[in-house]
Amino acid sequence: MAPCGSPPATRGSAHAPHASYRCRATNPSGTVTSRLATVSTVVTAGVAVRVEAWRAAVGGVGVLRCVVDEGGWAVAAWLRRDPAAGTPLPLPDAGRYVYGSGGRLYVQDVTLEDGQAAFQCQVRHPASLAALTSPPATLTVMAPSARDGAPRMAEKLPRMVEVLEGKPWTLPCLAHGHPPPHYSWTREGVVGELGSVGGGSGGRVWVRGSVVGGARAGAGDAGGYTCVAANGAGTDTAHYTLTVVQELHVTAHPAHQVAAAGGRATVACRVEGSPVAEVRWYKDGAAILPHAHGHIMLQGRDTLVLTGVGERDAGVYQCVAANSVGEAQAASHLTIRDSPPTLRHTFVEQTLRAGASVSLKCTALGHPPPVITWTLDGRPLAPAADHYGGQRVSLGSWVDPAGQVVSQVNPPTPLGSTSHTSPLNVYGPPTARGSSNVTVVEGTEAKVSCPVAGYPLAGVTWALHGRPLTPTSRRAPRGDGTLVMQRVEADHDVGRYSCTATGPQGRADTASFFLSVVKPPVLAEIKFQEGLVEGMRLSVTCSLLSGDLPISLRWSRDGRPLPRDSSLTETHSQFFSNLVFGEIRGRHAGRYSCTASNAAASATVSATMHVQVPPAWVVEPQDVAVVGGGEASLECHAQGTPTPTLTWRKATAGYGSDEWSVVRGDGWRVRLRRPGSLSIRDARAEDAGRYLCQAENSVTPPISKTITLTVLEGARMEEKVINQSVAVGEHLSLRCPARGDLPLSFTWARDGVTLSGGGEEEVRLEEGGRTSVLVLPATLRSQAGVYTCHAANRYGSDSSTFFLNVVERPDPPSHVHVKEVKSREVSLAWAPPFDGNSPLTHYLLQHWAARDSAPTPANTTLPRDLTEATLKGLSPGRTYHMQVLAVNVRGASSPSPTLSITTLQEPPSAPPTHLRAHARQQASISLTWQTPAAHLSPGEVTGYQVGFREASVGGDEGEYRWKSVRGGAMTAKVEGLRHYTAYSVTVRAVNQVGSGPPAQPVTVTTAQGVPSAAPDGIECDPLSSQALRVRWNPLPLNLSNGPVQGYKVFYKRTSNIEGSNAVDVKRTTNLETSLQGLGRYTNYSVRVLAYTGAGDGVVSASIHCATLQDVPGPPAAIRALPAGPHSIVVSWLPPERPNGILEHYTLYYRPLNAHRALQTVVVPVEGSATASRPAWGEVSREVEGLDAHARYEMWVKASTRVGEGGASRVVSQAPAATVAARIKSFGQAVEVKAGAPLTLPCSVVGHSAPLVTWTHLGRDTIPNSQTLPDHSLHLPAVTSEASGNYTCHAHNPSGRDEAQWSVRVVETPPPPTLRVQYSTETTIHISWHTAGDGGKPITGYIIRYRLEGGEWQEEAVEPGEASHVLQKLRCGSTYHLQVAARNLVGHGKASRTVKTRTRGAAPRQPRHQDLVSVNSSSVTLQLYTWPSGGCPITRWMVEYRAHSENSFTAAASHLAGDTDSYTLGDLAPLTWYQLRVTAYNTAGSTSAAYDVATASLTGATLAPESVVEVVDRLGSPLYLDPHILAPVVSGVACTLALLLCVGLLVSRGRAQFMKGADTNSGSSGGGGGNSNGNTYSRSLAEIQNHHNDSQEQLSPPPGPRSKHDEAYSVDEPYEICPYATFSMPPGTTVPPGSAGRGTLDYTLQFHTFGHQECFEGQPAPQRASAASLLGGRRRDGGGGSAAGASVEIACISSQQTLPISCVRGGVRRAGKKEVEEEEEGEAHGGSESEQDTSGSPGGVRGGPRDTYKVPVRLRRGADFSFHPPDSSTESNDERSPVPPRRPQHLPPTHPQHASHRLHACTPAPPPAQGLRPSSTLDSVYSVEGAVGGPLRPPTGFSDSRELSEAECDRDPGQGGHKGRPQQHGRRPAFPPRPPTDYSIHV
Repeated sequence: MAPCGSPPATRGSAHAPHASYRCRATNPSGTVTSRLATVSTVVTAGVAVRVEAWRAAVGGVGVLRCVVDEGGWAVAAWLRRDPAAGTPLPLPDAGRYVYGSGGRLYVQDVTLEDGQAAFQCQVRHPASLAALTSPPATLTVMAPSARDGAPRMAEKLPRMVEVLEGKPWTLPCLAHGHPPPHYSWTREGVVGELGSVGGGSGGRVWVRGSVVGGARAGAGDAGGYTCVAANGAGTDTAHYTLTVVQELHVTAHPAHQVAAAGGRATVACRVEGSPVAEVRWYKDGAAILPHAHGHIMLQGRDTLVLTGVGERDAGVYQCVAANSVGEAQAASHLTIRDSPPTLRHTFVEQTLRAGASVSLKCTALGHPPPVITWTLDGRPLAPAADHYGGQRVSLGSWVDPAGQVVSQVNPPTPLGSTSHTSPLNVYGPPTARGSSNVTVVEGTEAKVSCPVAGYPLAGVTWALHGRPLTPTSRRAPRGDGTLVMQRVEADHDVGRYSCTATGPQGRADTASFFLSVVKPPVLAEIKFQEGLVEGMRLSVTCSLLSGDLPISLRWSRDGRPLPRDSSLTETHSQFFSNLVFGEIRGRHAGRYSCTASNAAASATVSATMHVQVPPAWVVEPQDVAVVGGGEASLECHAQGTPTPTLTWRKATAGYGSDEWSVVRGDGWRVRLRRPGSLSIRDARAEDAGRYLCQAENSVTPPISKTITLTVLEGARMEEKVINQSVAVGEHLSLRCPARGDLPLSFTWARDGVTLSGGGEEEVRLEEGGRTSVLVLPATLRSQAGVYTCHAANRYGSDSSTFFLNVVERPDPPSHVHVKEVKSREVSLAWAPPFDGNSPLTHYLLQHWAARDSAPTPANTTLPRDLTEATLKGLSPGRTYHMQVLAVNVRGASSPSPTLSITTLQEPPSAPPTHLRAHARQQASISLTWQTPAAHLSPGEVTGYQVGFREASVGGDEGEYRWKSVRGGAMTAKVEGLRHYTAYSVTVRAVNQVGSGPPAQPVTVTTAQGVPSAAPDGIECDPLSSQALRVRWNPLPLNLSNGPVQGYKVFYKRTSNIEGSNAVDVKRTTNLETSLQGLGRYTNYSVRVLAYTGAGDGVVSASIHCATLQDVPGPPAAIRALPAGPHSIVVSWLPPERPNGILEHYTLYYRPLNAHRALQTVVVPVEGSATASRPAWGEVSREVEGLDAHARYEMWVKASTRVGEGGASRVVSQAPAATVAARIKSFGQAVEVKAGAPLTLPCSVVGHSAPLVTWTHLGRDTIPNSQTLPDHSLHLPAVTSEASGNYTCHAHNPSGRDEAQWSVRVVETPPPPTLRVQYSTETTIHISWHTAGDGGKPITGYIIRYRLEGGEWQEEAVEPGEASHVLQKLRCGSTYHLQVAARNLVGHGKASRTVKTRTRGAAPRQPRHQDLVSVNSSSVTLQLYTWPSGGCPITRWMVEYRAHSENSFTAAASHLAGDTDSYTLGDLAPLTWYQLRVTAYNTAGSTSAAYDVATASLTGATLAPESVVEVVDRLGSPLYLDPHILAPVVSGVACTLALLLCVGLLVSRGRAQFMKGADTNSGSSGGGGGNSNGNTYSRSLAEIQNHHNDSQEQLSPPPGPRSKHDEAYSVDEPYEICPYATFSMPPGTTVPPGSAGRGTLDYTLQFHTFGHQECFEGQPAPQRASAASLLGGRRRDGGGGSAAGASVEIACISSQQTLPISCVRGGVRRAGKKEVEEEEEGEAHGGSESEQDTSGSPGGVRGGPRDTYKVPVRLRRGADFSFHPPDSSTESNDERSPVPPRRPQHLPPTHPQHASHRLHACTPAPPPAQGLRPSSTLDSVYSVEGAVGGPLRPPTGFSDSRELSEAECDRDPGQGGHKGRPQQHGRRPAFPPRPPTDYSIHV
């Protein structure tokens, strides 16, 4: 189609809209329309450009969007202007800046400086050379958040992105969070993370921070992309879909088709490219609406189907595909082939009266259009006054009262004809019409109507030649008056016919006509020779074989008459016609037809002529020239038969001009759209050359032509962005090479201003005019900027950008100021200076002491990105001079103005040393450390803070959480941690000024824990009758508490059968398993748990499922008894394994030794059958009609819905006339519940009727029983005496029989015996013992418990368990407990109710000096020092009043329980106040009042007043207060012990005493003591809780506890006088399953001694030196064990302290040598203690241990010092037998006040049976008022070495006395007297 021409002109207007045009072309074949062409007018005036900026956080991604009101504008560049710069500079698409799709600019790693800059965008239109620049806009930059936040994806950005093929594309991923997230990209279908790809790496897809993109979009880039933003607080994910829009190409198939009229036509449209937005169809330029045309429908969107095609459907069909790129189309031409006519509308029979009007309509369809003619009684209906007709339709108006009307269609073509006949009846008498002859064709069927009108007619008769016509098989009249002749013959059927029609009244009329017969023509076949080639000659003959003359012959081609053709002539004769081709051409090919016609009919013969035509050019290829980067189109089209193959080849360089390579498409740049059409996008220089197009088919010769493709290369730069740096004053040459056709012109500009090349700059050309060089002889600061080199030629232009930095030394930092001053550090801040156009490499911070006469500044190098720094390592209270310098590659700047700064006083200066951490438990970490290595001034360290946080693999760790440790304790236990988690722990010293530096962190991983939840989603499906499949979901990682090693599946039967309580366990590592070998049709209970290396997790709730039914087993027993002369009774028992629901039984029987058929009897199962058989559910059936003289064999089979089971054993029996007494019931073993009724059946047969009696155990009398009419024995309520054998006796005169039943009476289980093992704060450990099972296996236990005053709760326990742990209980509360057993009979009675308490008590008060810190205007309460009593403190209430006021003022009434400290401010200076603090926990509350005085503003204090501390413990009377009760009890105990010692010294000698002592020592491990069995006077938990209230206990609870539990204090001092030994019961064992459940509870036992007993056998006390007190090592006892625990005994008097270490009865004696060894170990820094080799579970040593503090008050001014003893420990945790140890702080003493120190060992008393082992008992003695002032932290104290058990067990007689110093004073002799054991509960 020729070009459409120019569209209508448009008037220029600034607001002219876009206009779209199409052109239309029409010819006789049809009409086509062009693709849509859009014309727009580009007017720059009035176009608004603006920049939209989003908010961004520091470190995040900033987004700016360039918005243009008019379409078609694209961003050419982005500009940035900083506040210090005068002109905006272009930003490169590199580094932090990413040019994105949709006119966006992404700024990565946003800084605060970005928020001060102004951004502009510059846009261009492809049709305009002018550029538009937006007004400046700023990016809002927000400061980083103070709190961490997980990333959250921005919702503004589109997630569905479309890009044109070959265009650049980007996908942004923006998330808000703190810290700024890290981005990673993955692609759907691509394994692994998308890596970062630079612009020059050649990768299709690149990743730059948060943006992924590509330089040229291809079909392979389309798909899904996923971005993950992650930081330490969490992650977020965004999914994107990239759609690459390709240019569409459409082909229609077939391009031309011929369809038969009334047939079917299909036009297929193939669309290449994606996506396809829509496909539209047009016919002759008009849109096709399928719903508007019933015969046109769409299959999908690409196929158009036409049914019943006709002339209206011929034309051109267009398929138009469209997407966002544009439209593509293709056309198909449809031609309608000749087709026979078909009648579409006809008329029906009508009956009318004469004179009425009538209209008959006949419609026909065919191609060519048919001609319609009308006949009346077979004769043409000629137009008359009352008739008129035409070619298509004949309409009659008035009709005479006569005859029929026949409508016949006779088309002018020989394709066929069709007709429709229907009578038109007009009332009237018979009337003959005018005569007319009739002609018929020989051999056809002729139907001749009688030409007589009238209606109705009584009959019609026919005559030939005047003689009546005799009907034959070939010729006979019909009842409607029609004469039908089969196979007309000329010899017999030609003649004159007459017909006579008679009316009902007898009136008749006759009509006659002559019948002629003609013969049709017959033609011979015509053929064309194969292999005809254009240029040959040919003659074809059409011969006539027969037919009546005259006959006409004519030729046609493809259904049309032959056109005029000089190469084609026709010659005709009477009997043939020749078609002569003088020179065959391609146009002659087609289907030729020869048609012969005469008066009878027409005949046609056809043949197809094929002509092979060599190729010929349709579009001859031509030379093409294209500008580089454009698209080159090479067109080459040829025609021929067969269709030629077109191939493009390109001359291969280096192989000569005759070497060619085939050009193949790559799908994007080089494409072969259709044969002969070659398109090259983005034309390059290497594409230029000679191309050959060749067309060939099977006809020679082929044709080809060579053309030349010339690529005109425009100016192009290889490098777009170049960074250049030069020092001030140096020579610089900027080289700008360009590629492209010469000549090239270059233009240089700086910051947008064109450089002329004169003055300071010089411009010259090199390399033949292809490189421009800008020379700067001596660079200046002012010459720094952005240089642009622009190259152009006639075919295009390009530019390179040079970012020139003129580097010089930076300016000094400005605004240097002090941010913060501390004791050893100073924080400075400054503003960044001018960097000299070179990035700063670092800063130098210089400082020197002000008092130095010749100062030498110390330099500290700081990173360049810092604008503030903290200088550490300074001395407190000193003045320093400081200044800052900036440094770049050129050197350092001048210093900033000098600052003079004086440091403050300091907190502790060194971190604690020897930090060790152990995580032997699942949720806690135990820490030990030693004091800071540096010598600190007295009073500097007041406590420690332990820091812990989760260790992160990626290094993004959170802040430490700090936990305070009161006083000088150097052990701590951090609890409530996550299982199997790595923690970083550290410790720091604190004082009133602040905290010191932390120690080097230690990373430790908590132990694996058991999973804290059960798997969910458990499903159970039957696989077969003996298999189940169990599936579940994996356990989430946050609930596994360690690597899940596998899963355990617990399953057991739930059917009420024996053995149902057996639980089977299957282990698996999969998420599903199959349970095989199960019972058939059996219900099962299934539970699942996950397990780790630490053990089993929580088991899931039970789900129930059943195996499938199966065929049953054989009946358990069968019996056949004669019942009469012709009958037998058969009885049987159900199968022992029914394996399903029994539906019926089949009884098989047949006579023996006879060939009779097997007979069956089906016995249905009565009632609702179940899978488990009844206890005595026998079935019987009498078989009658048997042969009296035959013997029968019988057997039974049971059936379920699955099928028939196995057969019972075969029994034989014969009918009998005389039937002896027989019992058909089966004796069985029966179990019955006590108290339930029992009926034992006894069915009998016999003639005469048998007599039935019952006996029990041989006795005829059965109490409380009755015999039922059916002879069954019934017991209304059975008792245990009913057990035994029951026998049913039956006899009659013919015989006797008996059956025996074994009855067993079963009961519910008896009540178990419940015991409380021990309790913790939130758990109670119980055990029980069951005396029996009631005769049936126990299937489980029910534990009932309730809080006092609460509702009962229940927990189920599996059978086989004898202990249980009640968890999640309330701390310090009383509970009531019961346990009951159950078996298959039912639930047994519950045990007696046991009352017990969980561990814990109300809070206890701390000491005044620990709790209160005061200054001039506030009071700070260190609430973490408040002992919690074992239960976490839930809240605080703080009140205060001045002494002058009467009522308290509430400062905080609901302060959170985890508050570390609280400051009460706004107090008046120099004023006395009274504070009242109340602590609450679940066990109660405690109020304490303290008097405090504020200081003056200068630090002066008021004179002391009497300090009154009042403690109100809710629920406890005053006389039970431990601060009052403990001194009283201690004083009484001391007095009694002293009197006892005096008596012993008077009555016994020393030798006897020593002997007795040795005896006691040697027998310490065995016997003695109180032995009360399992009887408890009070529950153990109550004893422990009461005991807890009486001591300052500091051992951590087993479960999680608050930070307050780490605090400990000394209440009112009291003294256990003279001394006491705290012991643990030897011989006790750790109960199974108690490992890992926390510290065992205990009662406190101690053993009293006299003073002399303490000194007996020990060296006399020596006066210790100060060095020994400060540098000596504390001795620790050996590790505890299950057999006993070590105990240290402190012998206390007013002058000395005697720590005595005992280990399991052994005596530990300390000599001089051992003291020296200790000092030597300390000098070497300590070492790990030896491992215990005793084989005891407690042999692991060296771990930290819990602490008790027993406060002792001495009289003021006493000369006293302490070396605190330690006790051994024992733990129920098998993995960590040694609990944490807390070292004690010793008061510094003067040598003259040093006390004597001796070591002794005293046997531990045997424990009371049934008591649990205690947890750690470490005693710490704090002394107030001792010489030397208040307590200070120790120096040089170490506990790194502990005594091994072997050392402690050393025999006193083996070397222990060597070197022992002489004893001081005379030691009186005492008679031997055994020590006395006491148990005291306070």
